[in-house]
Parts: sequence; structure tokens; C-alpha cells
Amino acid sequence: MRKREVVLLILSVALLSSTLYFVWENTQIKVKKEALQQAFTDYKKSVQKEKAQALQRDKETALQAKKAEREKQILALKEKVETTFTHVQQLEQKYKNKKEKKWIILEVLNQSGLYVKNYSGDSLGDVHVSYLKDGLRAIPLEEIQKVRRRKEGYIKVQDAKSAQVQYLYVKDIPSEHLFIGASLILR
Repeated sequence: MRKREVVLLILSVALLSSTLYFVWENTQIKVKKEALQQAFTDYKKSVQKEKAQALQRDKETALQAKKAEREKQILALKEKVETTFTHVQQLEQKYKNKKEKKWIILEVLNQSGLYVKNYSGDSLGDVHVSYLKDGLRAIPLEEIQKVRRRKEGYIKVQDAKSAQVQYLYVKDIPSEHLFIGASLILR
């Protein structure tokens, strides 16, 4: 009987040690599984964060490009007025002793697409300007003040109800007591 007990004891120890081994392996598998799940969750969060940052960078780049385009359009507005002003000065020199000088200049200004006003704010050409509504602002008076005080400059008009912005650029023609201007509406 002793042999039998020894064999049973050996089998019991073997069974107990194999059970402990499988329990320990199962615990290790669970720990590794949780570590992998945590690593995967961290990876997903980092990828989402990188995507959000990339999207934010793209938005900022698009916004900067749009801003640069607006600035380019606003500068083109000034260049158009400056070019026409230079042409007007050349005409003034060419026709300085002619009675029709003012009418020749007005005709050239009409063909350039710029609006022409006198110091009273009256339009003198075929090109008229309309302004966006910006509360109670008197834009024609601002134009007159701008050309009388500074000889030229920008005026920004923000529409009260929409996101539209209008830029005006005005420049004085002192010899004729007129000023010219151009308008640009940005959405």
C-alpha cells in the first residue's frame, strides 16, 4: 500500500503543481491582455490627438491663405487707384491750359471703373458706389474727411447683419477738388 500512497501523492503533487502552473499562466495572460488593451487604447488616443492637431494645422493654414488672399485683394484695390491717379496727373500736365481738362479727366476716370466725387460728396461720374449698412455711420462723410485730412486712405465697412466687409480706398485729386475711390466687398 505504500507504493499506492506514494504514487497518489506524486500524482496529487503533479496535479496541484500543474493546476498552480495553469492558474499562474492564466493570470499572466490576463495581465498581458490588459497591458495590450491599455497600449492599444493609448495608441488610439495618440492617433486621434495627432489627427486633431493635423486638422487644426490645416485649418490654420487655410485661414492664413485666405487672409493673405484678402490682403492681396485689398492691396490690388489701392494699386488700381494709384495707377489711375498717376494717369490723371499725366492728363493734368498734358491738358493744363485747356478748358475741358476737368471733363477729359472725368471721362478717363469713368472708363477706369473708379467712382469720382467732389468735396460735397456728390457723384460726378457714371460709376456709383453703394455701401454696406453699418449702423448709423455716414460713409460719404468719412470719405470726405479721409481725403481732406490724409489725402488718401482705406475705410472699412462691416455689414451689421452679415459677415460681409467692404473696403473703400479713396485718394484726393487736389487740383480739381475731387477725389477718386474704389470699392471691394469681401465675404
